[in-house]
Amino acid sequence: MPTLDVEGPYEVKFQSNARGTKRIEAADGREFFEEWEGLAGHCGCYIFAIRSGRGIRAAYVGKATKGFGREVFAVDKLQKYNTALNIWDHGSPVLLFVVMPGRSTSSKVITDVEEYLIRSVKRACPDILNKHHTGADDWDISGVTADHRGRLSQPEAALSRLLKFDD
Repeated sequence: MPTLDVEGPYEVKFQSNARGTKRIEAADGREFFEEWEGLAGHCGCYIFAIRSGRGIRAAYVGKATKGFGREVFAVDKLQKYNTALNIWDHGSPVLLFVVMPGRSTSSKVITDVEEYLIRSVKRACPDILNKHHTGADDWDISGVTADHRGRLSQPEAALSRLLKFDD
């Protein structure tokens, strides 16, 4: 069972026009991987997010099975990032990476991790831009996955701690 590493968050450079509209161009992506070239050949998952103040808001979760350098700043991804920058106009774009060990490229593991990340991020940021794997579960666990008002029962709190949902 591989253990993946987390890298980042790394700031993503962007362009800004006279009206203050932010935009990430392909050249910004090339510059990113010139600065962080060690990441370019690795595979895994990534989260494009907006950092504002002390918080980070996830906007898109993706996977790269051919290498981050080839996939993270592809044209379709730039469109998603620029959409996010228009929606959340305050803050700076960042990328976090969940990296496969060594030069591993297990598509199954990467896909499983991507699905997990999308579903997890969706709980915290319901308006992420991903379309796949975002369907709501047709069940909830009281006090753990469901919205809950007031104090959790002892069993709910125990399960929440066990699953590390209260960190």
